Amino acid sequence: MEIKRGIGFGIILILGWIAACSARVEERLDLGAVSSEKELVNVGQKIFFGKGQCALCHTLGGEGRGKCPDLAGAGARLTREFLYETLTKPEAYIKLDFDSAEPKKYPARMPTVNKPPIGLSEQELLTVIAFVQSQGGAVTVRPAEVGQKNSF
Repeated sequence: MEIKRGIGFGIILILGWIAACSARVEERLDLGAVSSEKELVNVGQKIFFGKGQCALCHTLGGEGRGKCPDLAGAGARLTREFLYETLTKPEAYIKLDFDSAEPKKYPARMPTVNKPPIGLSEQELLTVIAFVQSQGGAVTVRPAEVGQKNSF
């Protein structure tokens, strides 16, 4: 009886481990169906925390890992153009942490998110920009732009 319980428990552990390690299925987002600013921001939030992998390094209000700049209030501080460029050409900027006694570079490097392995489309970039802008600022991305190519 003890052996059967041990085997059963072992199988449950293995199945749980397999489920945890299996590739996550990305939610399919219909960007063409985005018709309001609220939907645009919601889709951007899903991409920020999902496919875009932004939350692996960035925080919002100090919650998270903090390897890179906190984006709380970023919408009030950063322009749309700056956000776009930091997503597509992150090597153009060196972000320093001025909250400590001496400025220091953040330990993580920003990946280029519009190229593999992340590979966000132009439309997905716009939704992420809208989400970041919504963090304390006015959203300048319009839902109609998400359906267009080459908005910049």
